[in-house]
Amino acid sequence: MLRKKYVKTVCTICLLVILTILFQPSAQASAPSAFNKIQANAIQKKIAHIRAKVKVKVDTTHDKKVEEKKIEDKKVAAQKAAALKKQQEEKIRQQKAAEQAEQSQRAASNSEPNQSSQSSDSGTQKNNTQKATPNSETSEQKEQQSSQPDVTTGASQSGREIGEKNREYGNKLSDPNLSDAERQRIIEEKKNYNQSHR
Repeated sequence: MLRKKYVKTVCTICLLVILTILFQPSAQASAPSAFNKIQANAIQKKIAHIRAKVKVKVDTTHDKKVEEKKIEDKKVAAQKAAALKKQQEEKIRQQKAAEQAEQSQRAASNSEPNQSSQSSDSGTQKNNTQKATPNSETSEQKEQQSSQPDVTTGASQSGREIGEKNREYGNKLSDPNLSDAERQRIIEEKKNYNQSHR
């Protein structure tokens, strides 16, 4: 835009010079005077000066645009890197959550058979001890042991439910067709769900 203005200005000045030369009386046209030569030299100097200014301004605006483009590219690259880093961190968190859920499921499944066998073993032992010596402490221990599997089973079950729900969130988030807004919404849902089930 700026370049066009200066080009038009230069063209207009050149046209004026040509017109002044053409419309001079024929006597002066055949023998240009010293005044006309000085005037022509002055016009040429002005034209050269204007060209130099235009070139400097065009170069500086071009340099500014190139620098702005570089800065913008750096910002975009930084934003992409940050988004990629967040996605990787989120995947790591999901994997850890899935691993924890699996571990809690394994622990729950391992503890349920052990506890049931322990309770049956302790039940036979307690029957034997009660037959030998009736004791109120053994009955209290039996009540505590029988209540512990229920608590563990409840915790295991809620742990399994949380793990399954987190896996569902992970599957939803692994969809490459999700927009950023949908991804953020799912992450917020997951955070709220996990916080409410602590």
